[in-house]
Amino acid sequence: MTYVTEGRQPEKALRFFEELCAIPRPSGGEAKVADRLCEFAKARGLEYHRDELGDVVIKRPGVGEPLMLQGHTDMVCAVAPEKGAGDAIAYLAEHGVKPILDGDLLHADGTTLGADNGVAVAMMLAILDSPELKAPPLECVFTVQEETGLFGAKAVDPSLITARRMINLDSEKDGMLTVSCAGGCRIAIEREFSVSEVGECALRLDVSGLLGGHSGEQIHLPRENAIHLCARIAGLLRIGGRLAWIRGGEADNAIPRSCSALIVYSSAERMANAKNRFAELKFDYPHEPELKITLHDAAPEPALADGEDLFEMLAALPNGVQARDEKNGFVLTSLNCGVISTDGGKLRATLSLRSSVAENMVALKETVIAAAEKFGFKAIVGAEYPGWAFREVSPLRDTLMSAWKRVTGEEMKVQSIHAGLECGLFSAKLDGLDAVALGPTIHDCHTPQESLDLGSLERTWKTLVAALEMLAK
Repeated sequence: MTYVTEGRQPEKALRFFEELCAIPRPSGGEAKVADRLCEFAKARGLEYHRDELGDVVIKRPGVGEPLMLQGHTDMVCAVAPEKGAGDAIAYLAEHGVKPILDGDLLHADGTTLGADNGVAVAMMLAILDSPELKAPPLECVFTVQEETGLFGAKAVDPSLITARRMINLDSEKDGMLTVSCAGGCRIAIEREFSVSEVGECALRLDVSGLLGGHSGEQIHLPRENAIHLCARIAGLLRIGGRLAWIRGGEADNAIPRSCSALIVYSSAERMANAKNRFAELKFDYPHEPELKITLHDAAPEPALADGEDLFEMLAALPNGVQARDEKNGFVLTSLNCGVISTDGGKLRATLSLRSSVAENMVALKETVIAAAEKFGFKAIVGAEYPGWAFREVSPLRDTLMSAWKRVTGEEMKVQSIHAGLECGLFSAKLDGLDAVALGPTIHDCHTPQESLDLGSLERTWKTLVAALEMLAK
C-alpha cells in the first residue's frame, strides 16, 4: 500500500489511519473495523473481547496501575455536492476515504476524512503494536455508534474494565485538555400526512453551499441551518400551492449544509405568483460565502395535505444556541435540527439537543415535545447520554499537563466543551473514574472540509507517549 503520509510522524499511527480510511465505517456499519481489530489482537497474542454491537476491548500488559485508552470507530459520512452523491454512506462504501496531503494538513477527496475519531483508533493500534514503549497495563476500548447516540459506550461491559484512569482520544484541539462536557438527547419528530392529487406544475427550491459543521463544536458560530432556511423560504412559496416534500441534512449532530423542497401548484398563474415572491426576497448572509439558493421549474408530484403544519412546527422549534455562560463565554444549551426527510406521506425530522445544565435539558425537551404535538406531530425521545462533570482533584489531568509541558515547553489549557463525549457514560459505569480527553487539532468535523493537522498529531502523540511513561510506575 502506498501511504500519502510516508515519512511524516508519528509514522506508525499514520499508516494505521490510512489503512482505516479504506474501511467504510458509518455508525451501525463498523463490523469490518471490528473484524480488523480482532485480527490485529489475535496476530499479536493480545487479549481481546468483542461484544454483539461491535465494541472491541484489547488489553496489553504493562507496569503499574491500569489505564484505559478509548475512542470510537464510526464516522460521520458527508460528501461534497460536486461528487453528485445522493447517499453519502453508499458513496463512501463504494469509494472509501481517499486522503490527500496538503502541507501540514491531511484532508479527503471531497468527503469527510474520518479523523473524528479514526485518529484515536490509529494511535491506540500504534501503541499496542509497539511493545518497546513503556506503559502501564492498557485497556484499549474501541466503541461503535458514538455519532448517533454513544450506543457503543452504553453497551460496553464494565466488568471488562479494571482501570480507574481513562484517556479519551476524541478531543479535537491540541494543547487543550478536555475535562468536562455537555449531556445530550436525540428526538425524532414524525407525522403521517394524507397525500393529495398531483398538481399542474411545480417549483423546486434548493439551498446549498452552507458551511455546516459539528452541532456541538460549531453551534456558536454564525452559520445558517439549511433546513430552517429552506423551510422559511418554502413557507412563503407554498402560499397558493402545497408542499410535496422536503429533504435535507446528513446527521443530526451536524449542522445541515443543504436542503431542498418541492412545491406543487394547481395553476401556472399561482406558480408565477410564487416566482414573483421569490424574486423579491433579499438574501444577506455574509458569513455564508458559498450559499446558493435556487428556484426552478420541476415535474409535479403528489402533495401533502395540511403541509402548512410543518412550516408552523419548524417555526415554533428552537434553533441553535439557547443559553450561554456569559462569564466564561461558552454555550450551555443548544438545539440542532440535523435531518429532515419525506417518504410518501411520512415526514420525519431528527433533532440533537445538548446541555451542560440538567434542568435546561428538561425544559428544552418539553419545549420540543409541546411544539411537535401542537401541530399534530409525534415526538419520540431517543438516545440520551449524561454530561461529564469537572473533577476538582485529578492526578491524571496533572500528569497529562506535565507531559505536554515536557514535550512542548508550554502550559496546557483545560476546557469544558458543548459536544458530547463518552467520558460521561464511562464515569457513570466505573466508580471513581479519573478521566480526561486529549486529541490533535481537527478542522471542520462532520463536513467534507474536515482536515487533520499533522504537526498537532505529532505533538499529541509525543504527549501521550510521555504520559504513558510517567504512569508506568
